[in-house]
Amino acid sequence: MKKILLVDVDAIADKIRKKKRKRFPNIALMKISAWHKQQGDQVSWDEQDPDIIYASIVFTENKDALYFLQNDYPNAEIHIGGSGYSFETLPEEIDMMMPDYSIYEGKYSIGFSTRGCNRKCSYCLVYKKEGKIRKYMEIKQFHDPKRKNIVLLDNNILALKGWFKKNMAYVKKHNLKVDF
Repeated sequence: MKKILLVDVDAIADKIRKKKRKRFPNIALMKISAWHKQQGDQVSWDEQDPDIIYASIVFTENKDALYFLQNDYPNAEIHIGGSGYSFETLPEEIDMMMPDYSIYEGKYSIGFSTRGCNRKCSYCLVYKKEGKIRKYMEIKQFHDPKRKNIVLLDNNILALKGWFKKNMAYVKKHNLKVDF
């Protein structure tokens, strides 16, 4: 059994800078947690002597909040990712996992049914990172049946109309509420 430390860099940076903003859970860390728990590993936010550390950064402005990792955990294997750090993606076996909703408080399931975007806005990195819009996951793949609310983070939910209709049929069948 390995000891895994998760680090939500954006949340740490907000605390350091005393920013109060509504934050969504970090889906990549939720999927990493689910995968490691499936392997029988111990996953936590405050592991004192981790074997492996996963740090995720969504916003580039928060890269500087990583300074402590190498100094505080010299013996740990450290993996840093997220759009604010690199365009590297999770391995497919982890990326397609049901997120571990137990690591964040919340009353909703969260995810993407599509990835990418057909626009190439100069201020946005979605097209650069993910390319053209494409099907990604059906809502049922990330919906926790104990939750009646879904938060969809798709960049252009209507771009693939047939895919949208298929997913909304699932929403309707299960009487779910969706925040787009």
